[in-house]
Amino acid sequence: MKKTLLFLFALLMSASFSVVFAQNAADAFDFESNNIGDTYPMTVPAAGTATVVEDPANPGNKVLSIGSAETAANQSEPVFNFKLPAGKTLGDCQNLVLDIYVVNNQGMYGQGLRMIINGKEGDVATTFQTLGALNNDWGKNLKVPISMVPLTAEDKALNEFTLSFGNRTGAGYYLYDNIKMEYATAVGPSAVLDFESDAVNTTYPGIAYTSTDISAVVEANPSGDGQSLHVISNNWGACPKFSVTLPDGKTLADLLNVNFDFYFDNVDQTAAGQTPNSYKPFNYFFGTQGTAFSAGSPTGKTGTLIGDPAANPAQTWLAKSFIPTLGTDLTQLNQFDFGLGIYVDQCNYYLDNITFVLNDLTSVKAVPVLSDAYGVTGGIVVNAVNEKVSVYGIDGRLVKQTVVDGYNTSIPMMQGMYIVKVGAANPVKVVVK
Repeated sequence: MKKTLLFLFALLMSASFSVVFAQNAADAFDFESNNIGDTYPMTVPAAGTATVVEDPANPGNKVLSIGSAETAANQSEPVFNFKLPAGKTLGDCQNLVLDIYVVNNQGMYGQGLRMIINGKEGDVATTFQTLGALNNDWGKNLKVPISMVPLTAEDKALNEFTLSFGNRTGAGYYLYDNIKMEYATAVGPSAVLDFESDAVNTTYPGIAYTSTDISAVVEANPSGDGQSLHVISNNWGACPKFSVTLPDGKTLADLLNVNFDFYFDNVDQTAAGQTPNSYKPFNYFFGTQGTAFSAGSPTGKTGTLIGDPAANPAQTWLAKSFIPTLGTDLTQLNQFDFGLGIYVDQCNYYLDNITFVLNDLTSVKAVPVLSDAYGVTGGIVVNAVNEKVSVYGIDGRLVKQTVVDGYNTSIPMMQGMYIVKVGAANPVKVVVK
């Protein structure tokens, strides 16, 4: 019976993915337990292979080759079955960590990286080169944020799931090794720019070549409740500027990633012939308070945060995230100026919920029983009148937003840990049982 079941499983996998190796679920993959020639599934089975081969840089070690010298991977990425340790869920996963070796630059650039978890795809904000992969050598311990994929609360509760990751290219030939998950022991939104405490028509300064290149004005949310920042940029690199203060004891050295919500008001073709929602990066700026930034010299670029136009439509809120690269002169800062904007010659868009996610929850106060918000079985109880309540997952993503109109208001939530922000009060950590 056991042999029959294994045969049927292999037959099903072959029909779906054209694989010969029945992959065991794990939370790390170093391929040493595989045989040379074992294959892993691909997202498009007929468009490339993922085969265990000998490491070209370290003979005797085994690695996974995506594509080959004979047949490149074409718009297809390898698929892995993840099973996390007991007590861990997808919501605990901060980054996918892996080593990447690009063969003769094949697939180094392409259309940008993609990650798919249980069928949900996210644009992973960079190319192999920007991520740190090397040509004909290993780029080690490269980190890709799991928050790039739009996950629901139900997704984040999973202990087992499928994950594919790779460069969306028509000519891919690259190697993977030492794939693993990096877990967030505790993560919280330590500083959030949500514009709710601003008066409507409040104007934010800009980073630009001239004053006419940028306007940034607080307005009503174009799709939903509350307020957001309406940005109109008229030159490359122009973006709004913010002053940020992290909680006491925290610096940019604690920064894991920056999450934000983005909304195209329109995607009309620009004067330079650009389509704003088609394969665009964001510029970001970090500096001491009072820094006179130059629009042409950002601290860094995110890579392709805006990818396929079909996945980035106009008049829809889009959740985005990136990991900034900061020098040691910046990582000591608790207070800083920050800029963020899409890199295109003209764009009309909104920003909201810009969240600086730190590496622990010590900056978020613990919740006493009589707090403005606390967790109970099956939900969160809020004590406030006519206040906006924002509920975040431990990865800093906004998962629910509402307005409460009385004390002891209950908000149904799934079991787990959340960060709750009531009005202008400091965020608090709650646990739903």
